[in-house]
Amino acid sequence: MMKTAMIVLSDTGQPKGKPSVPLNDTRAIFQIYKTAGFDCKILYREDLENLSDLNDFDSLFVFYGDLINFGGKQSKNALKAIELINNFKHSVVIFDNDVLNPVNNKIRDGFERIERPVIYASPDGVGGAEKGAIDLNVSDEIEINQSFVIGKNLSKLQDVSMLPQVDVVYGGRDRPAMRKRLREISKNHTMMVYSHIAKSMKDTHAKIFKSKAKFNNAQLRVINSFGRYSLMLYEKKKNYFTSRVFEQLFSNSIVLFDKQFKELSYFWNDDNTFSSLEELQELINQKWTIDRVQKQHEMAKSFDYDAQIKKEASELKRLLS
Repeated sequence: MMKTAMIVLSDTGQPKGKPSVPLNDTRAIFQIYKTAGFDCKILYREDLENLSDLNDFDSLFVFYGDLINFGGKQSKNALKAIELINNFKHSVVIFDNDVLNPVNNKIRDGFERIERPVIYASPDGVGGAEKGAIDLNVSDEIEINQSFVIGKNLSKLQDVSMLPQVDVVYGGRDRPAMRKRLREISKNHTMMVYSHIAKSMKDTHAKIFKSKAKFNNAQLRVINSFGRYSLMLYEKKKNYFTSRVFEQLFSNSIVLFDKQFKELSYFWNDDNTFSSLEELQELINQKWTIDRVQKQHEMAKSFDYDAQIKKEASELKRLLS
């Protein structure tokens, strides 16, 4: 059985015992590799001290978690990971979860960079490297979307017992078009926001969910249950399944879908789609019922997660075997 080592490339690395979004996603991708027949091991930053220990692995998976380079310097964690990538003797897959923040491998004075060819992976599919990577030597591309594993795992959990407390909950990206809609909604409806959008909503009526904790996908499902409705707003460059849609679908919040987000049309019905702010306001005015929530859960459970996971696992096996 082929063996794969899995690491996070970021300024902080992935410390053992500390939750994070990269770790949530890496654990989900771990399951895709297992489906493909690989024996996998997640390595934490403490494990990278002795790089010779990795000689027995047949492939390396790298979760690119953004390199901010605080103070204009590369951290020792980033340097260790880059050293491992460059010296690894077998195939290296670099996974980019968010194509809006591309893998930046530009040449910088005094900075180490990834020098070797790599397989670029993202939820955006083949061709995604064109906008998802800068100066990265891409030998091949593959689609990996951890969201299907996350959705399958969430579908097996018991329903959240908490009842919604505000009209709308939102924890997505802070983009100008989204911000404008949310500000208008907050004038007439109670709202709770968290994550990236919270900072720009401070001068509105929206409640801010504050926490320094990092949550796993099941916990985010509970946070989404604060709202009677939650939103999947369209992003032009991020039009693929994300884990957030499944966190919302399996919460007690009824998900409302922007009709521009056609990739999610499997979940659409007559009462949960909108194409304008006016339509969205009308949907939020509809009565929330637990029956509607339960129907949403059943619809989400009917999605063929296994087909998507097996498809990605098959492509992984083809490229790495």
